[in-house]
Amino acid sequence: MKQYESHEFAFYSPVVSSIKKEACLEIYYLNDPELIHRIGAILRLEKGDEIVLFDNHFHVKATIISFDGRRSIALQLHELEKNKVLSPTIQWVLPLLKREAFEEALYSLCELGATSIQPVLTKKTTRFWAGEKEEVRAQKIMIAAAEQSKQFVVPFIHPIIPLDLWLVQESPRGAIKLFFDPAGIPMQDVLALVKGRQAHHIIACAGPEGDLTYEEKVLLADQGFVFCALTPTILRAEEALVVGLGSLRSLIR
Repeated sequence: MKQYESHEFAFYSPVVSSIKKEACLEIYYLNDPELIHRIGAILRLEKGDEIVLFDNHFHVKATIISFDGRRSIALQLHELEKNKVLSPTIQWVLPLLKREAFEEALYSLCELGATSIQPVLTKKTTRFWAGEKEEVRAQKIMIAAAEQSKQFVVPFIHPIIPLDLWLVQESPRGAIKLFFDPAGIPMQDVLALVKGRQAHHIIACAGPEGDLTYEEKVLLADQGFVFCALTPTILRAEEALVVGLGSLRSLIR
């Protein structure tokens, strides 16, 4: 095993949950052609380099023992551990933004530890949801974010639904609901509220491009959403997400 500081690459592999703890005493052969190509040809990792394999439930550290061309990589497994689920759980209600902004938002949501994502259609939605094709693309983006951030629990994406229909669905009991809006109360007051209630579940959202309509904000208020101001300025939707979710994950334990 190499004893120098280097970047430890993480790779998503759906087979990790099938690895038994006893296997960590043995050599494991990785046979995924795409992963083998990334590890050997693109990243040019070598014998002795350490990597992490993960799926949505477990992760395992491993050392590369040898390469068998493009067919397999022999790995020495070290530790099989259960992924840590962050607390409190945070569901982010994400308006269907323009494609580039939406994909940036997905990356940040995984990177910052959202538990689940609820895509919604709002009055100002300007594009269509591309169905299964977009779902597959979303999963690839979040897996890339998980690999980079080592936040191995990829958020679950709920089926897309109009905002007004989603709002009438039952929420988890005791959940604190937050809407990030420049007209809301200061963030420090909201953090004090969340800590005081010892919330186990938070539902949070920010408006889309051009914001929500007045009627949509009334619906949020009627459903118990607390309006929270992040900054004295108006942020883009994907920026509000980073500041809001980042603040919650940094300051609520």
